[in-house]
Amino acid sequence: MRLTPALLAVVLFYAFIWDQLSTGPMWGTLVTKNAEVCQEGWWWNLLYVQNWFGFEDMCAPQTHQLALDMQLTIVGGMIVWAMQVKPGLSKLLLPTILGLSAYSRYSTVAEHRLTLLAYHGVSVSQLYRTARLSYTSAYHRCTPYIIGLGLGLVLQKRSQLNKPLLSRILSKLYSSPLKFSGRREQILLTLGWVASIALWGLVLWAGMDSGHIQYRYNVTFAAQYAALAPIAAAVAIAWAIYAIHNGHSEFLNNFLCCRPLVLISRLSYALYLCQFIVFLTTAATVRTTSEFSLMSLIDLQEMSLIILSSTILTLTLIIPMQSLHKVFTFSSSSDKEEEKTETVEKSTVENHKDSDITPNDIEEEEIEIPQVKSRQVLVAHRETLEEIPEVEIEYESQREKIEGLEEILEEEEEDGEDEDVRGNHLDEEDMEVIEEEQGGEDDFWGGRDEDYVPRRAYPEDNDDGDIDEWEWTANGSRNGAQHYRYTR
Repeated sequence: MRLTPALLAVVLFYAFIWDQLSTGPMWGTLVTKNAEVCQEGWWWNLLYVQNWFGFEDMCAPQTHQLALDMQLTIVGGMIVWAMQVKPGLSKLLLPTILGLSAYSRYSTVAEHRLTLLAYHGVSVSQLYRTARLSYTSAYHRCTPYIIGLGLGLVLQKRSQLNKPLLSRILSKLYSSPLKFSGRREQILLTLGWVASIALWGLVLWAGMDSGHIQYRYNVTFAAQYAALAPIAAAVAIAWAIYAIHNGHSEFLNNFLCCRPLVLISRLSYALYLCQFIVFLTTAATVRTTSEFSLMSLIDLQEMSLIILSSTILTLTLIIPMQSLHKVFTFSSSSDKEEEKTETVEKSTVENHKDSDITPNDIEEEEIEIPQVKSRQVLVAHRETLEEIPEVEIEYESQREKIEGLEEILEEEEEDGEDEDVRGNHLDEEDMEVIEEEQGGEDDFWGGRDEDYVPRRAYPEDNDDGDIDEWEWTANGSRNGAQHYRYTR
């Protein structure tokens, strides 16, 4: 689903639009012929089986790698399943497939005089024959995939990730386990890089002289190169991936993660699909000759057209298709939530049935199922909840509790003030009632003035006879207040 829409757009452009854009001396050979082939068999590309028909009858020949990737992915899944069922099978299965594939490449190249190098003087028929019999064969091209599966098995063992690959290999060669110090591990790591670089150097060196005028085709060398070069290149790349994955090459890790390469990786699939359209259109419309130079190898107009077309294809089809799986993921998660709610409802009904309580003893509870909101609202609500940290949620809950307590205290204070006001009002009314019973405030104090005897300032000895007794007002206790009672 992620690759097919962009591939469909390019194939339909090949079949029905490309031939109508322009004309040129080589237009019929390079463009019209490709358009006719695509009109007849463009749907083979959508099934990813276009590599079965050869380059001569293939629509958009550069897309043969997509067919190989799809087919080897299916076969690789079967191999992984077999290795999971029988773990010991990987030690025998992977080397066997590698050996058979290398032997098939060697025998096919030697028998049909094929070549994987575009040497000086090679014929077009020989290149087409090589592409049809070997280059587009999934069996011949499976070597990097098998080595990649082996690397995946090595990286899957988490307990051994910190050990270099060479140290584990050397440990298995001896009966007793080997203990490597940090210095020895560094030496083994250096040897691994030296071996990887040496393998790459051999692959490049073997085909370096193929561009010379004096080069002569040798069928034995061509067969050996076809059998061994894919293995050497794949092992060198596997070591680089292993070392970078385990943090042994920070420089390469930073280089591969730099912004320009990341941008190119975003456009790589579109560049792969669009580049041949620009190349063939430019070649088909050339009407004059030009002198060759090194600067002529870099055509800014072609590069600009390739980048522009790749950017448009990436923004319109590739990036939207990359987000398509999120829609299915959301729908599946919502289905799971609905299933959970249904199971919970069924369990509650069964619990009520199993209980001894009759329906007359309890009131029937109506379960209100909330309305399911739209997907956009649910997604926005989920994103909002994810943005709120747990600390803020706890703070909000505590603040709500404190606000509730403050409201309760304010209500109690208001009730206390009302009671005080009512108490003061009652005291004033009681005082008025007492004054009315005693005959008024003026009459009361007037009567007291007549009977009141002033106290002497300085007591004398004969004053003791005038005082009858001391009266303690606290019920006979000497802690209360005192007053005189006179008998005169």
